[in-house]
Amino acid sequence: MTIHVKTGGFTVIESTTFLAYGLGETEVCLGDLGPEQLRFLLNFKIDNEKKDPAFGLEPIDDHAVRIQLTNWNNSLGMTLTAPQKIGSYKGRELLLAFAVAKIGDKAETRQITLTFYGGEVVKNG
Repeated sequence: MTIHVKTGGFTVIESTTFLAYGLGETEVCLGDLGPEQLRFLLNFKIDNEKKDPAFGLEPIDDHAVRIQLTNWNNSLGMTLTAPQKIGSYKGRELLLAFAVAKIGDKAETRQITLTFYGGEVVKNG
């Protein structure tokens, strides 16, 4: 059985929840190994001088992006308020939403939910 989800005008392409251990990078790949596969490097860090959480995208190449997550360390959880456009995938806009919850007070373990959405058709994409 296959489940298809559409919400807010977007189609869910893929969604996953996993535990990430430690600060630094966690790699997530979308798609089968090959020319269409996309890589996402989630990079968690703590900045004691800035208490507010920050989110940023840093392109690495045409198939990879680093997602910088600074001070995403709330045990109650944190999330983007709306899917963010991050590129294109299989001829459609690619959007990403995620939620992060730190587990416990001592360790740097986080529960992460990533959801990739397909948006509008991209011309020449």
